[in-house]
Amino acid sequence: MSLIDFISGVLSGSAWVRLIMVLFLWVITAHVDKKYIIPHIKWLKRVPLILLIREIAALFYFTPSLFYFSDALILTIYMWWLHSYAGNRKATMTLTLLNLGILIPILALAELFPSAQLIFVAADLHVAVFIFLFFIQMSNVSVYNTEEAGFIIQNRASIFLFMIFARVALLFDASFSSVWAQTLLLPLSIVPYMFYFMQYDLYFYALQKESEEFNNQYLNSLFDFMQTIGTAMTERIEVKAVLEYVMQAIVQYTDAEAGVVLLKDNDEGTLNVTCREGYFPPPYDLPQMVATKIASVETYFESSPIHIGETVLGQVAMDNEAVFIRNTVEDGRMTANIKENTMFISSLIAIPLIVNNEVFGVVSVIHRQKRQLFSELDYERCKVFVEYASLTLDSLYNYSQLLEKQEIEREVNIAGEIQKKLLPGRLPKRIREAVTAWSQPAKGVSGDYYDIITLNRAGKLGMVICDVAGKGVPASLIMVMIRTIIHLVAGSTQDASKVVSWINRGIAGRIDIERFATLSYITYDPNTQRIEYSNAAHHPLVILRHETGEIEKLDSKGLPIGLEREARYERVGTTLSPGDAVLLYTDGIVEAMNPDGEQYEEERLQDVFREHANRSSSEIMMAIRSDIEHFVGPAKQHDDQTLIVMKA
Repeated sequence: MSLIDFISGVLSGSAWVRLIMVLFLWVITAHVDKKYIIPHIKWLKRVPLILLIREIAALFYFTPSLFYFSDALILTIYMWWLHSYAGNRKATMTLTLLNLGILIPILALAELFPSAQLIFVAADLHVAVFIFLFFIQMSNVSVYNTEEAGFIIQNRASIFLFMIFARVALLFDASFSSVWAQTLLLPLSIVPYMFYFMQYDLYFYALQKESEEFNNQYLNSLFDFMQTIGTAMTERIEVKAVLEYVMQAIVQYTDAEAGVVLLKDNDEGTLNVTCREGYFPPPYDLPQMVATKIASVETYFESSPIHIGETVLGQVAMDNEAVFIRNTVEDGRMTANIKENTMFISSLIAIPLIVNNEVFGVVSVIHRQKRQLFSELDYERCKVFVEYASLTLDSLYNYSQLLEKQEIEREVNIAGEIQKKLLPGRLPKRIREAVTAWSQPAKGVSGDYYDIITLNRAGKLGMVICDVAGKGVPASLIMVMIRTIIHLVAGSTQDASKVVSWINRGIAGRIDIERFATLSYITYDPNTQRIEYSNAAHHPLVILRHETGEIEKLDSKGLPIGLEREARYERVGTTLSPGDAVLLYTDGIVEAMNPDGEQYEEERLQDVFREHANRSSSEIMMAIRSDIEHFVGPAKQHDDQTLIVMKA
């Protein structure tokens, strides 16, 4: 058969329809994968590839066995996709072996006896049976045993119906010998997979919109809290009033049913209830007569200190580690709260409150409805809120000391202490090898801020560098605000410009006009080496290409943070290659002066960057620092210096 005859046969048959559908499915898959951060999608991304291989193979050797085998293989992928959510590895492995182990001999017989229609019917029924088993697995998924199960619960019925409908339709011509089977039934078998990804798109779009709306509400709560702290600093509001505000906000924006703040008594070694929102039964056994009445339980809890190290709350205070118990029934520490009575708690979050580097108390929120459980997102938001509360309480205590002593030098020390707490913690080894950061204040208190955030388990990074106008405690508190907003929203969106916009909306109108900040934010995915950048009037991102030695600049338009609430920020991006180096810096680097009043300037920075580009990020950093020190000599510097270097 000539090539022309082959192409003519393909175009006149149904193969081209199926190929177009598979390519369309591939486009949908790529769109969904790029647009959203979807857990466990790596399994489903294999589906278009298998279908494409199947359709190409069918052009050269059309056999029903090829289609049944690919459908069984895809069904196996869906089983492992479900396993990645629910964790039922043993059952999934058993079903995989049975599915392929039984089907392959059936298909072998079909190849030996291609005219035996019953063999193909058996193959189709075999796949249908395993679709039923897959549906049973999906039916066992619930919020109690599976995290992030919303998509499965919402769509499992339609997934099953689409799958089984395709199988039933194929029973009318299981050997695909008729024209209508090839032109209608086979293309129809691809439709379910397209439907799943379109549902993914709709589901995560709705989830993203909901998350954005929630973030806006949550940020407004944070901003109100920031203003309350500012008032507390000037009017010396009691700490208890601030804690009550914190408790109300956390309960409201985690949709919890109750919350409590317990403060630590260092002399007695106990935790004492300081403020409470809603009905919060204690996480320990009570006398039977007390436990029968809610009022008695509340009185008992408020009047009975918890010793450090005892109960889950005391353990949090002793270990200085947050605890997230999603389902109390599955946790041995909550045995006193699993019966459905006045003591019942369905889900609990407890986080240490840190002030002056010591445990100051514990903040805890709970759900009491059986079907209400906290999510990982609730836990992360709660941690961000408590961390901000810790930082601002720290500032409140220190600033109160400043007002009492009226010492200017004390303000410098306070601001410096606040800034130390803003620096990123110890990063995973993989990130430390790729990214190096350095910051040097000009006069003890820096107006620069940087942070490096791990955005997901796959190692995606968010990096921010910022230069705040002014110094001292007010500038430091703006840095606290910026850090809190970034840690809250960065993980929920892949769009760098959205993060910068949220920061700006949070800062603008809530600070003095003199307190604006220039800022750059980038996201970097080490798996795809894709980098995205959004700029708020800061220096452009500098990229040195390893292959050519050329310098590229990545920049986008945008006003400084804090000037205009409705300011728009753009997003630009590029893909790095192995060995490429990236540089972020503040004014103090290029404006460093030598004794003759000459500036270090951008050109010299780029020359040193290019000269040492083949080295590691830490070695590049040391080379730049050494060259700056050599250039400025004994001259005093008047601006803070901050550098971030990253190697792809």
